[in-house]
Amino acid sequence: MQIKEWDQYQNGISYNNRIEPNYYDMVDCNWDFFYGKQWRGANLNPDYPQPVFNNINRFVTFFVAAIMASKPKGQFVAPVVNKDDDTDNIVNACWEEFAEREKLTFKIKRGLYDGAVTGDYVGHMIFNPDAKPYGGNLSDVMGQIELELIDPNNFYMGNANTSDVQSQPYVQIAGRDLIKNLKAEQESQAKIQGIIDDDGDTTQQASYYGDIEMEGEDSKKATYVITYTKKTIKDKETGEKRQTVLASKCTEGAYVYKDVDLGISLYPVALGNWEEQRNTYHGMSFVTYAIPTQIFINRGFASAMYHTLLTTFPKLVYNKAKVSGVMGGAGGQFGVNLAPNESINGVMGYISPGTMSPDVMNMINMAQNFMQETVGANDALLGNINPEQASGISIATTSKQAGIPLENPKTNMYNWIEDLMRIFYDMISNLYGTRPVIVSEGDDQEIIEYNFDELQNVYKSVKIDVGQSSYWSELAVIQTLDNLLDRGLIEFIDYLERMPDGYIVNKNGLIDKIQEQVKGGDTAVMEFMDQLTPEQQQTFQQLPSEEQQKLIEEYKAEEGL
Repeated sequence: MQIKEWDQYQNGISYNNRIEPNYYDMVDCNWDFFYGKQWRGANLNPDYPQPVFNNINRFVTFFVAAIMASKPKGQFVAPVVNKDDDTDNIVNACWEEFAEREKLTFKIKRGLYDGAVTGDYVGHMIFNPDAKPYGGNLSDVMGQIELELIDPNNFYMGNANTSDVQSQPYVQIAGRDLIKNLKAEQESQAKIQGIIDDDGDTTQQASYYGDIEMEGEDSKKATYVITYTKKTIKDKETGEKRQTVLASKCTEGAYVYKDVDLGISLYPVALGNWEEQRNTYHGMSFVTYAIPTQIFINRGFASAMYHTLLTTFPKLVYNKAKVSGVMGGAGGQFGVNLAPNESINGVMGYISPGTMSPDVMNMINMAQNFMQETVGANDALLGNINPEQASGISIATTSKQAGIPLENPKTNMYNWIEDLMRIFYDMISNLYGTRPVIVSEGDDQEIIEYNFDELQNVYKSVKIDVGQSSYWSELAVIQTLDNLLDRGLIEFIDYLERMPDGYIVNKNGLIDKIQEQVKGGDTAVMEFMDQLTPEQQQTFQQLPSEEQQKLIEEYKAEEGL
């Protein structure tokens, strides 16, 4: 059976194979280096050391943590807000429920790992008609939206020279599933087309482990391809034209289902790039351009280790004409008969080993340092600064400076989340129908029936709230606050309330404590704090509460309060 979607899938594979380096080989190599399998295929002497100083894994882990520290939060907003319109609250409540149920924060973090290693990360939104919203506790309504991450090398687009998903003639998601599952899904359709057979083809699967599958008749798998296309159709009742997404699923020789109308207008797939590359939908990963330096560091250390193994102990040299043999191993004993007036030095002796040039370790250290500086992984970001030898603000400032090279991956992540939100809105407005939602007002909650079809005629934009966009603005705020406090133009409580988050540990707790003391009439605390410099105030905040109270009592005694 000739299957058009399978031929399109083969075209996508051909494109990836023609990329330099080969896309699938690059992905496998990158995952190997990330996991620490950095000597695979080196074909070395078995006695040669194979050390791994996995800077790549360390850098990626810290990069992802630094990006996720901004805690992005998505919101749906209307261009014009109607005070009587509660759709904003309802849609945002649905998104928050979805984000919590689908562990969105965890999946964003995992997607960033995919991006740093492979260059791409892909989110696939699915409407599961068999799932029960709210666990089935509110009504018998069925169906909810779910999110899964797709390995980037299982994602293909009809126009590979642009990363704009929604403009594509088609998008494809490939994968492997058990034969029995695919056949059961095929049999659930009205028309069964073709026979599904196992193929054993794992060539395009990610990482070394993607090539290893379970053995046995019940574990046989086949590669499947889900193809999404867009089609303009005319409504039979209203005569209006609308765009809809069709889905087909096939294997090499059979359809599982074909041209199913999903009832949505956007492809349910969002693509993110770590760093964008011109004229291709594939992004550029951090690992790809870090590998050559990682190889040099590993080889340098391996050579130094091998030199140490060969030259640690002095070499024993003996006169074969006078000594028949030498016992092996360090500290071996043997006896010889010396002629009169013959010195033992004429029979055997030791040769001192040559010393290794310090240039080897110097160059390794230079490569390590330059690599860190180039990618912005300074000591503050990697946690190598002793807090006893640097102020909290200086550490935070240096750490934020290191985050500047991550602004592009961070912005791409925000765009990816916004794409997911647009798909989510498209799906709930077209597929949810009338169903119960939980609406809260203050501490009160109530369940109402809401017709999500009404959202089809309501435009909503999306935005990502990430707080301060630049560390420069935060530093300017802190410097201004310090100056105002030093001049006595603001109270310490004003200073704390306006301090950007992340610079003072448990800032809100300290504010509450001071406010309680002021309400109780203890103004001496405010006077005591005002006469301290900002550096002294930070030191005071880090003291145990008993010591803080002791200093305040001493101040009261001195002032006669």
